[in-house]
Amino acid sequence: MKGILLITIMLLSVAGFGTEIEKPAQTPTNKRTVIQQGASVKVEPEEVKAVSKQPQPDSGLLPKHDEPMITELQQIVMLLNDKLPGWNRGNNLNDKREKIIAAFVASLGLSLQYSAEKPQPPQINDKFKPLPLLWLQYDRIAYLRIDSFTPEVLLQFRQVHDILVTNYRLSGMIIDLRNGRSFDYKNTIKCLKLLADAYQAKPPTKVRIALLIGQRTLGAAEYFIHSLQPAVKPIIIGMQSAGQPFEYQVEKLTDGGYLLLPRVPETVGDKAIFTAQMPTIKITNNAQSDYGLQKKKPDVTVKYASNLLIALKATGGKPSGF
Repeated sequence: MKGILLITIMLLSVAGFGTEIEKPAQTPTNKRTVIQQGASVKVEPEEVKAVSKQPQPDSGLLPKHDEPMITELQQIVMLLNDKLPGWNRGNNLNDKREKIIAAFVASLGLSLQYSAEKPQPPQINDKFKPLPLLWLQYDRIAYLRIDSFTPEVLLQFRQVHDILVTNYRLSGMIIDLRNGRSFDYKNTIKCLKLLADAYQAKPPTKVRIALLIGQRTLGAAEYFIHSLQPAVKPIIIGMQSAGQPFEYQVEKLTDGGYLLLPRVPETVGDKAIFTAQMPTIKITNNAQSDYGLQKKKPDVTVKYASNLLIALKATGGKPSGF
């Protein structure tokens, strides 16, 4: 019975997520204040929306369509106690509590996350100034580093669009997003459109694009990677990204954990529900060199991407999954 009681408490705690998500968000007439990981930020109402609805902390009831799920889980615990009496030996269930809740939240999709500790807001590169295009490998490879999708970066993508459309000798382009950390989706979407338009045009040859990603890649950069794949089919090189495509609204749970609710911009919509981006080609030595050194002595990932793009151009081959 202790096991049943424990799992019931855990499930009701988890079920509270469902209850909280049922309450509609209030929509003020003017600007609203969003609590983003402990910080108050003024946000225009037309720009950002919560992907889920706001908490209802005083309600202990589940929506009726969710009640069978709780009943069935309780039945599973009862059957385990009856058929496998040693299944919870050593209080194994309580030891796995955080993993169980985290797995439940992740299974719901919607880019939801659970954290046992209060998460800290990520550092973003809102002061990023665009860096000029570098021409590597005897001007056969164009290299562009993007740390944030600022309005100035949009001007660079107009230049990239023209280069891709009029290309006669370029073997490939590298877009380095290993330090891409911003939540500016309006400019990101405009940059994506410019690239998509370039690939819908009819240049003499198509230029393959390699995207460099890493553990510091988050936010709009992850959305950029996710959205570029259907139209351009880039080669993604490096390490798995951070897995935070959107800013989070943090809600404290009664047992001490935190539910992270993504704030999905209106310009993106529910079509972009995803988590971390995975590389096509994994490179563990993925440290990013200083920008000024890339032309004379590129880092391991840039050098690999350059050589790969040149080889693919020369042979007409395709890497796995390309």
